[in-house]
Amino acid sequence: MQQFGRSRVSNRLMPVANRPSEERWVQHCQDLHVKRLREIKPVVRSNWNDGGQPSYPHLTQNLKRLQQDDERFEAIEHENMRLLERMYTRDRLSPSNTSGAATRPRRHTPRQKRRELERITTDNLALARRLATQPPVYDRAHWEQHAARTRSYLRLISDFPPHKQPSLQTSSMARTHAQLTGPARPLR
Repeated sequence: MQQFGRSRVSNRLMPVANRPSEERWVQHCQDLHVKRLREIKPVVRSNWNDGGQPSYPHLTQNLKRLQQDDERFEAIEHENMRLLERMYTRDRLSPSNTSGAATRPRRHTPRQKRRELERITTDNLALARRLATQPPVYDRAHWEQHAARTRSYLRLISDFPPHKQPSLQTSSMARTHAQLTGPARPLR
């Protein structure tokens, strides 16, 4: 096998056991090299013009736009359902109009208006009486216990003690004391 490089003696070839075998081997290696150069294939695909162009589906499909369209259609569908429900309840509750002609609204005389106002007033008074006679639903003592328990939990989990708001009595007392004693003097 041929070794690359030269010996220490200048311009001398490497010593070989059989020169014709060595020359055949070198020729064989050169032939293999030329054959590989002829059959070489590119590592990077450059034949994109033949339909081999890479596809990037995340660029062709705009998923965010599709999601926004779906949300918009869902909102429209929800609004349509709400309007249909309103129309259904309005048709169900309104008196049926079998003749198909539009009905004019009835006009109330002042006497009818006064009677209607009196009826509404008596209904309101009856409702106010019923509300006043009902016992309260919420227990104030229970609320106070719950607030105290919540404050104790807050003290347990707090890193620093909670601020206490000064009451009106202590702040007015402090003002009175400051007025009597005058401004604070530094200690010597």
